[in-house]
Amino acid sequence: MSTVVHITGTSSGLGKGLAEFFCAQSDTLVHGYSRRTSIEHPNYTHHKVDLTEVGSELSLELNPNAKREILINNAGWLGPVNPIGSLDSTSISSLFELNVSAVMRWTNQFSKNSKASNRVVVSISSGAAQYPIPSWSAYCASKAAVDMMTRVWAEEEKGIQFFSIAPGVVDTEMQADIRSKSAEEFPEIERFKSMHEAGELKSPNEVAEIIGKMALWPDRAPSNVFSVRDL
Repeated sequence: MSTVVHITGTSSGLGKGLAEFFCAQSDTLVHGYSRRTSIEHPNYTHHKVDLTEVGSELSLELNPNAKREILINNAGWLGPVNPIGSLDSTSISSLFELNVSAVMRWTNQFSKNSKASNRVVVSISSGAAQYPIPSWSAYCASKAAVDMMTRVWAEEEKGIQFFSIAPGVVDTEMQADIRSKSAEEFPEIERFKSMHEAGELKSPNEVAEIIGKMALWPDRAPSNVFSVRDL
């Protein structure tokens, strides 16, 4: 098999869209890693795993015969949506474990053990990494960490192409969760409701195709850290 793709968080949304995009490519095998799956395809293998658990990265099923191997760190969580002083300590820890620690652990495992001559790592970031959003301090900080980790890895390991990509506003379960918050929890709730009502949210499959093509042809990327809105 020429190309092997590993994607975390494939149960729904963008992760599922990415898995379906790569399954449709020729000579490509896809491995999905999440607690549940809704994908059935001959080119898809699912691995039931909780990415917040230390050691979850050991389930990464690398292929020594792959010419090209891609890791997409897609799994993430919005986490606690409240202003400082009203946050739950356990939720804070869980968010950083999934959004930051797991990304580093899985990338470390991939970088250390993948034998492919062509290796690419894509981590899904957010526009929230670039500007402050009230009540999102944990999420904003976690995605800013992903951007910086990517920049550092690109300096450290020249044999792998690293990218951190903000997908823009995508119609996922996370967006529905955001719109369910109260104005007290999230002062900018009306802006997100308005974007949804105006049809400004992109479909997961539409964004997955953009990111998938960038992973397959990484020389087209404008930089290591960018947004699909920049394309």
